[in-house]
Amino acid sequence: MGNQSDQRNVQFGETLEAALRDMDVPEQVVSQLRHMDMSRARVHIVTTVPTSRFRLKRKQADSYGVFRLGDVVATLRGSTPLSDWFDTKLFCYGSSLSRLDSSYLASFYKYVLGKTVRYPSGLCEELGYSGEEEYVSQVLSRNIAVGFHTQSQTNGNRFGAIPKKCIMFSPDAFFSKDYPSSVLHKVDAKVPEVLIHAKIMFARHGESAGWMYLGSHNFTRGAWGTFTSNFGKGQYYNNYEFGVVLPGICYKEVSGGKTAVMWNGVEIPVPFEPYPWTRYDELDMPSMNGM
Repeated sequence: MGNQSDQRNVQFGETLEAALRDMDVPEQVVSQLRHMDMSRARVHIVTTVPTSRFRLKRKQADSYGVFRLGDVVATLRGSTPLSDWFDTKLFCYGSSLSRLDSSYLASFYKYVLGKTVRYPSGLCEELGYSGEEEYVSQVLSRNIAVGFHTQSQTNGNRFGAIPKKCIMFSPDAFFSKDYPSSVLHKVDAKVPEVLIHAKIMFARHGESAGWMYLGSHNFTRGAWGTFTSNFGKGQYYNNYEFGVVLPGICYKEVSGGKTAVMWNGVEIPVPFEPYPWTRYDELDMPSMNGM
C-alpha cells in the first residue's frame, strides 16, 4: 500500500509540472515544485491543451482530455463489482454546451468507464440488454445525464441579463437533427434564482460509490476532445483546461431526501443538488444564445 501511495504522489507531481509547462509557466517556477511535499496529494490531474498549439502526436494526445480521464478512471475501479462498474451513472454539468450526438456520447461514456473498455461476454445480458450493440444504443438515456439551465431558469434569475451571458449554448447545435436532447436534465441551484457557473462531473457505481471531477472543462468537444469512431485516433482539442478527479466519493442521503457528496468523511459543497436530476419535459428548452 505504501509503495502505491508513493508512486501516486510522484505521478501527481510529474503531472502538475507537465501541466504548468503546457501553460508556459516559467521553468524557474516549475522547478520549485520539486522542493514541495506532495505526500498528501490524493487527487488526479486532468488537463487539455489545443491541438494546434502543440501539433500533438498520437502518444501526446492520449495524455489530455477524455483520454487522460479514461486513464485515471481505469485505476479507480478497485473492488467495485463489475456489474456496478459497467452500469455507471454519469452526471455532467457545465455552463457551456456544444454540438453533440449519440455516437460522441457513447464513445465518451466508454472512455469514462476506463479507456477503450470491452464488455465481458454475458454482462450486457445480465444488465437487461440483448448484447453490446443494444447496450451502447440505450445507455445514453439510462446512464448519462447532462445538466444545463433551462430558458425559464435563466430568464428568472435574480441578477438579470449579465449572468445569462455566461451560459452558452448555440441554437444551431440544439436544433440539429442528431442532438440527443433526451439526455438533458434540469439542475436545482441551492441558492434560489441564481445561475450556476461550474464544471462538475459525478460518477456513481451502485448506490453510493463513485468519483467526481472538478475543474474548467465544460461538457464540450473543444474541452474534452473530439475523436473518430476508431478509439484513440483523430483526437482534437480546442481549449486549455485544468481539473482534478477526486477518487473514493460517497453519496449519502441526508434530511429531506437530499444527497450529500462525501470525500474522506467531509461533505463537498456543490452549488446544486447532486442527485437526483430531473429530465427536461416537453415544454423545457435549454438556455440558448440570443433567445
